[in-house]
Amino acid sequence: MAELKARLETEVDRVMGDLLPRDHKFALLDFPDHDNIGDSAIYVGDVDYLAKHNLVPAFVSKKDNVDWATMERTIGGGPILLHGGGNVGDIWPDFQAERERVLNRYPNRRIIQMPQSLHFASGQAADRFARVIDRHGAFTLLVRDQPSFDFATRKFSCDVRLCPDIAFAMRSIHRRPPTYDVLLHLRDDKEAATTYDTAAYEASGRMVRTDWQREQAGSLYQQARRSAMRRGLLSLTFEKTKLRGMLLDKLARIRLDRGIDLLSMGRVVITDRLHGHILCCLLDIPHVALDNNYGKISNFSAAWGTAGPRARMASSLADAIAIVESGEL
Repeated sequence: MAELKARLETEVDRVMGDLLPRDHKFALLDFPDHDNIGDSAIYVGDVDYLAKHNLVPAFVSKKDNVDWATMERTIGGGPILLHGGGNVGDIWPDFQAERERVLNRYPNRRIIQMPQSLHFASGQAADRFARVIDRHGAFTLLVRDQPSFDFATRKFSCDVRLCPDIAFAMRSIHRRPPTYDVLLHLRDDKEAATTYDTAAYEASGRMVRTDWQREQAGSLYQQARRSAMRRGLLSLTFEKTKLRGMLLDKLARIRLDRGIDLLSMGRVVITDRLHGHILCCLLDIPHVALDNNYGKISNFSAAWGTAGPRARMASSLADAIAIVESGEL
């Protein structure tokens, strides 16, 4: 799996090299302040990739409370990077609406959408986004799979590039010892392809089922704040925007660690989350991947060759269990 990480990180460099900001006067917006660990993995990849190129965002914010005046004062006319993921489209409309607000607010400013998967069920929603992009005039859209690329190049008048998920650019991570034979890491949200009945598998005691685990509101913030303040003291940094960046960075890394702990529970993992698959690849955990409801995982795997002897694809849970029981992983 180390070869896969090196290959995809090199591809990220090739695709994004000319897009990197020239100095620290840039913003990274849409910090993922929720318990989807995959988004925290992406954010850690964002920050680690930029740090590798000696870049640190001067301004970082969540989507719901951006202090535009502070951002403008901090970065001047610098570029805006938008956090990657799987929410370009109309499945998660709040995120798409915020993306369109940023483009409408800052026409002709360089805005780079970090790697995303695209899915529009509504032609009207896609048409609206196309009009927003047309009016903007300086948008770069990075996409994670070939169907997204084909759709975007056909529909949108902007710079569209095929790029691996930025989580492959994070620093090395390592798995913990397993506590179960099989972890059934299955979605419980509206992207699930079906409602999986796993009771019989769990009854054996060899298998346990969970999605990304829910957080209690604010439960991780105190830990992240203490860490950010320590970093601020050590670096003699007391600027509010820098301390906020440190806080959000630490929060994402705490959440990523929770995800590593969860995936490490299984000697083998069956997952229908893209970052279940990606993190298992990075952790070298043998696993079987199932698709979500619009083919996000199989499309990504086809684009970047992430399937292999320790990362198999299956078309159903029964097939995934059969692969695990066969001992092929």
